[in-house]
Amino acid sequence: MKIPNAARDFTSPLRHLFLLLPLAFYWYTACRTPGWVDATLILRWALEPNLGTWVNIHNLFNLLGHLWLRLLPFGDPHYRLVLLCGIFGALAVHGIFLIGLEICRRTAAAVLGAATAMVCHTIWWHSTMIEVYTLNSFLTAMLVLCLIRYEKSGRGQHLGLAGLFFGLGISNHVLMGLFIVPILVLVVRRVPLGRFRNFVPHLLIAAGLTVVGASLYIVVFIRDWMGAAASRSGGQRL
Repeated sequence: MKIPNAARDFTSPLRHLFLLLPLAFYWYTACRTPGWVDATLILRWALEPNLGTWVNIHNLFNLLGHLWLRLLPFGDPHYRLVLLCGIFGALAVHGIFLIGLEICRRTAAAVLGAATAMVCHTIWWHSTMIEVYTLNSFLTAMLVLCLIRYEKSGRGQHLGLAGLFFGLGISNHVLMGLFIVPILVLVVRRVPLGRFRNFVPHLLIAAGLTVVGASLYIVVFIRDWMGAAASRSGGQRL
């Protein structure tokens, strides 16, 4: 079912609204001072930046935060990093709006879902102080959106983008790798038999882009593994 042309004309400005509106809302309600102890820790890791394989180190956020702070080298660094969290939160809300359009094909339902997500405590709280989870929310929303579009169209580019966002999620938080099981079950079950021949190359492309997205974590993992191996061999010689 396609959205009528008149509805598309109305939906187009709403796509921009549900990016600009959460941006303005999160900026207006942003925490101007450190709101909790983890804020100072995350800020320090972004300033360094700290990259590692420990599960609580969010490598992609730390790297993007480091680049963001260098691009905006003025003002309070805490508040600057809060603004980046707000941007990721606004992008997540925008993704939820697009998901609503894809699933419901009704503008009102998409607006209600995005507006609810924008003001829900979890997304609002993580968008207005230093936290890493709005980046996770954005990447997850994009992953779901691409999977829905692939199910509807069968076009390989959507599954490839899903793989890329999945890999980026692993680079940000390795536990997002656990999504691989429901992703494979969802994709395999929903692929029509007539498209199965095209599904294999699509899956290979998605797997390759997953590796590209996860390359930050892969490089850090190899670095830490080699460092640990060198430390063990050095200790044995002593």
